[in-house]
This record gives sequence, structure tokens and C-alpha cells, in this order.
Amino acid sequence: MSDLEKAFTTLTKKNGGITRRNNYYNGDQPLVYSSNRLAEIFGNSLASFKLNWCSVVVDSTLDRIDLKGFDVVKATAEANNKLDGIWNQYHLELDAEEVHKDALVTSESYVIAWKREDGTIDVYHNKSSMCHIFYDPDYPKEKKFAAKWFFGTDDKWHITLYYRDRLEYYRSSSKEMPSAASGFSRVKLDKPATNPFGEIPVFHFKCPSELDDLMTVQDAINKTFVDMMVAGEFGSFKQRFIISDSDTTQLKNVPGGVWSIPKSEDGKDQVGEFSGEDLTKFWNAVEGMANYVSIKSRIPKFYLTEVGAGISGDALIAMEAPLVHKAEKRIRQFSATWQEVGAFILKLSDMPVNQANVVTLWGRVKSEQPLAETQAINFGVSSGLALKTMLRRQGWNKVEIQQAMDDLEEQKKMDASLSKTLLDVVRKRQADANVTGLEDLTDA
Repeated sequence: MSDLEKAFTTLTKKNGGITRRNNYYNGDQPLVYSSNRLAEIFGNSLASFKLNWCSVVVDSTLDRIDLKGFDVVKATAEANNKLDGIWNQYHLELDAEEVHKDALVTSESYVIAWKREDGTIDVYHNKSSMCHIFYDPDYPKEKKFAAKWFFGTDDKWHITLYYRDRLEYYRSSSKEMPSAASGFSRVKLDKPATNPFGEIPVFHFKCPSELDDLMTVQDAINKTFVDMMVAGEFGSFKQRFIISDSDTTQLKNVPGGVWSIPKSEDGKDQVGEFSGEDLTKFWNAVEGMANYVSIKSRIPKFYLTEVGAGISGDALIAMEAPLVHKAEKRIRQFSATWQEVGAFILKLSDMPVNQANVVTLWGRVKSEQPLAETQAINFGVSSGLALKTMLRRQGWNKVEIQQAMDDLEEQKKMDASLSKTLLDVVRKRQADANVTGLEDLTDA
């Protein structure tokens, strides 16, 4: 099987699962019934009711994964400035958020970086449905080649294959997606498309999908919620009955209406109504499934349903601890690939650096409790622990700690300078006062 056939087959097969996960995240979820008979009866409902907890699970993790930029150690200021310039020029913080969301939903995401002939550097997020990287079976971390397909502005489907030494371009003959790889033909170029950088410019972000274990539970939640809404609808419009041998065809069940019921011959007429369903048992079932979602996804239950008011700061930190741990794990997984991206951007800029020297800067993962954090730091320092140690225990990264130390040192210098200035002023005033006193004595 050729590389083109591998790319086409793999991209075709994996898109079904990717589309399903994206649909569940976006709330486009099918209403699933436990039997065909129920589907026949209720499948044509006019309204759709959903509690989309898939997006809550993903977004609660995504909100704590905030890439701030890069820092290059053991490098020139020019290299740092170049990387910062590209970060700001392309607003890569926005691409980073899309990369992380795509990975959390579908289990993978991609970034492609390249340098055009005019020297312009491009860095873009590419959806998991568009790209795939093929690895060497003997060396699972080594890329053999990468593929990307897309619908171009020429109304044709394109597939690009990326190798360490070259790029290959393929195109369909019409705007219809070909049913096989044979529907793509090699694009003829004036000169070979070489890769002068010796590296496949496609970068793979991987993590477990947040939704794989939750989609069936989401189906059950939606079904229970719909049942509750249907029961509430029937309960709000009471169903009444009459047992009589008289003609009741003229009676209409309308709001504010009064029934005049003819007396039957045997006088055993009965009138009544069916009681409405207790909706709390439906919501209790939803609450039970919320417990499962909370445990499985590692997010606090109060993200899904109400658990009471007046949660203390310490209790909040304890309840969010599993979510924080998961977010930190995802950051470690994403950091390695972002380091590759940062180092490759500098390579494109003719400023090659060791990938290990590219440091990714992230926002704080834990919920900030300023008072509790300050008290903990003060207590540790007063107990003899170093300030750096306490800051590290509170989750500060190396860059934040170093900045704090630099600010503290600068503040000490300013305080010392201010003290010296004030002392000089006092001494001058005392000297002036002494001179004035001597002049008064001389005059006397």
C-alpha cells in the first residue's frame, strides 16, 4: 500500500469517530431509546431537550490549560524576541486554545509550521479530522511521514504528504470527494518541493478524549430529561375521564370550560382525572448520573448540579484537586509538543536552539485563594523555610519565582536608596540647624 493510500484510508476511517465526538461536545446529540417500539412512538417529537454535560467536562479542563508563551533559556535576546514576535503576530494564544480543545474532545490535534519562499513564517492549528502522522513501528516516537487533506479554493480536494526531505502534493479531478486514493493525482510542479529543514513540520498533540466514557451516559441523561419534560407537559394539562352511558362527544377539555354532563339511566356516572407524575424522581435519577460523570471526569459535582451554598475556600480547593491534577497532567502532555513547535519556529527563523531550552509558560491551574496562599507562604517563611520553597509548593513555576526574586531584590535596592536619601535629608537639616544655632550665638 502506497503512502497516499495509507493516508486516504486512515483519514477516512478516523473521521467518523471524530465527527461523533465533536457533535456530542457541540450538543448535537441523538435521542436514544431503549427499544425500537419507544422510538416509533416518541421519535417524532417536535421539541428536543438536552443537558449537555459533555461541553462542561471539556471546558472545565480547558479553562485551566492556558499557554502564555515561550521562554528560551541559554539563548540570545534576539531569539526570545523573535519567538515573542511570532506569538503576538499570529495570536498563537488563540490557536493554542483551539489546539487544546480539539485534543480534549477528539484525543488529538495538530499544528503545522512552514516558511514560504518570501520568508514569511506560518504557524496554524489544524483540526484532527484534517491531519494524521504515521510513526515508525520500531521507533514509535519517530515520524515516518504526515498527511493533510483539505478542500481548496479551486473546489478540489487536496492531500499533502510531508517527509523529512520533501513534500508531495495530490489533487482530485472534481469537487466531489474521491471514494478511493486512486481519485487523486500527483500535482506537477515546476521544481521539486523540497524540505530544507530536515524535519516533518507537522506536530501532534495527544491525550485521552474526555468524552469516550461519557457519551453513553450523556444519552441516558438526555433520555431521562426528556421523560421529565414529557411528564411535566402531561401533568400541566390534566387528563380527565368520564364513565357514563350518556353521549359525551360534545364535551371539550379546554381551560375555563364548564361541563354539563347528562345523567345516565343507571345514575352511576363517574368523573375524575389522572394524577400528574412526580417529577422529582426523574431529577433524582439525573442527580445520580451527575455523580458518575463527576467521578469519571474528575470534575467537582457542583459544576453539574447544585450541591449547597457556602462552600469554604479550603473545601473548594479539596473538591477541585482531582480536576487540577488532571489539568496539570494534560499540560505536561502538551508541553512536550509545544517545545517542538517553539524550537522549529526558531529553526525557520535561522536561529536554531536545543529543544530542551524552550520553556513553555502556563497560567495558574489552581483556583486562586489569595488570603490562604499568603498565609501559607508567611507561615512557611516564618518557620524557617526559604521563600523560593514556599512559592514552589504553591504551584509557581520557575519563571514566576525568578521574577518574584528579581522584584524583591529591586524593591530592597529601592528601599535602601530611599532610606539613604531620607537620611541625607535629615543630616542636612540637622547641619543647617546647627549652623543657624552657631550664628545666633555669635550674634549674641
